[in-house]
Amino acid sequence: MEETRLGPNGVIVVTKYFNQDYSWNNFINSISDGYNLDDLNNKIEPSKEVIGKINFWQKLTMTIDNINEINFPGIEDKVNKLTELHNNLASPTKCTGYFGAVSLTNKEPTTGKHSDPVDVIYAQFIGMVTWTIHDEDKNESFVLSPGDIIYVPKSIVHEVTSLTPRAAISFMFEA
Repeated sequence: MEETRLGPNGVIVVTKYFNQDYSWNNFINSISDGYNLDDLNNKIEPSKEVIGKINFWQKLTMTIDNINEINFPGIEDKVNKLTELHNNLASPTKCTGYFGAVSLTNKEPTTGKHSDPVDVIYAQFIGMVTWTIHDEDKNESFVLSPGDIIYVPKSIVHEVTSLTPRAAISFMFEA
């Protein structure tokens, strides 16, 4: 059963928002697609630690900028559902576009404290993480399991800690 929790600064967590319908195979296929250097759109950028479509963030997490129906069947339906959710949460500002990135790791202890310049809806598909929202007066943490999502408005300081090997998709919405 879906449950919604409110956090500080407009953060919202929804448990069991999605079915647990993606496996490691979906994410591994996405890596293969991202590394395909026969694709003219993929290149090696040594100064940015980018190979193909794969960005290495803090050396232990990969983000892959290729969310598509081939690797993730039904992803367009999920994007439509999340876009509608974002537009309801971010009222009166409506979404003008989104960018999705696959992230996976098995050892990264944390992403470190940071904020994003866009609204983010992070969908946990494999494994578990803790999201800590840093507020001026207090910190609040949320454990996400497969199927859970968290909405974090832009500029909110947060940190993600892996509890297990994990795979997720972050949807970033521009207003």
